[in-house]
Amino acid sequence: MNYKQFPTVSKILKATESEESKLALKRWAENIGEAKAEQIRLESFSRGNMIDSNVAEYFVTGNCTNNVLKGYLSQFKILENEVECWSEANKYWGRFDQKLSKDGRIILNDFKGTGKPKQKQWLGDNPVQLSAYYFALLEQGQQIDYAQLSYVVDGKLEVQKFVFGHNDLKGYFQEFLTRLDLYKDIQAAINIQGTTKLI
Repeated sequence: MNYKQFPTVSKILKATESEESKLALKRWAENIGEAKAEQIRLESFSRGNMIDSNVAEYFVTGNCTNNVLKGYLSQFKILENEVECWSEANKYWGRFDQKLSKDGRIILNDFKGTGKPKQKQWLGDNPVQLSAYYFALLEQGQQIDYAQLSYVVDGKLEVQKFVFGHNDLKGYFQEFLTRLDLYKDIQAAINIQGTTKLI
């Protein structure tokens, strides 16, 4: 099966972002200025690349240059790193960060970078994204005991962690499925408009 014919989790969430979220982002950029906003975006991109490269290095060698990440990852065994998963039932796919093991339990982990510590109400779509990977892996028959978001915070010596059990993820997955339906409606409308233009 060619699962890459399906939309990715990231594409679905981006296309169905609420107008409220879009407006908040626009106001944020206007308030701090476009130049500052672009600088923050570039820093975020650089932070993400740093995390990915250090985790990949640790996965292969058991060591990495970032001591915060090295200390955090030493608690776990990395079973898989940057692996694709998909749902044939719901027709989407994506690439999760890691499957980890600790104390005989299997953990789905997603790393994120942030300039300041998070509160649960500020996690945005990250738990929704995580739930999509979690249920895709369960559909494929894989064992996942729980999932976590791991935030590498600028200037902090510890990684900030948010843990999600099955019931938590089930609630977020319902939101994902609602947005997947909305994504399909958006694409259908675009296709109809394209057909109309051709006639």
